[in-house]
Amino acid sequence: MKFYKLDNKKMISYRKFDHLDGCDEEYIKSGDDYIYVLNKLDKKKSRFRFIVTEPSHLWLENEGMELLIKDKEVIDIPAWL
Repeated sequence: MKFYKLDNKKMISYRKFDHLDGCDEEYIKSGDDYIYVLNKLDKKKSRFRFIVTEPSHLWLENEGMELLIKDKEVIDIPAWL
């Protein structure tokens, strides 16, 4: 997992973004700020942003009807997240 900051916003992603400043996990964990998840989705078929209520939504490849199905797959995310 990669950690970034931009304009005091905390972001995480499994993708690498060379144009963003990296930071460490401790910075992301500190405080009670929102943590943004960066991903790449089709602009015409994406809500652009939403609050994640299901861990499987963190790393979506596309947004479709399958979002309504609770995934039983174990998602590898840090316990603090």
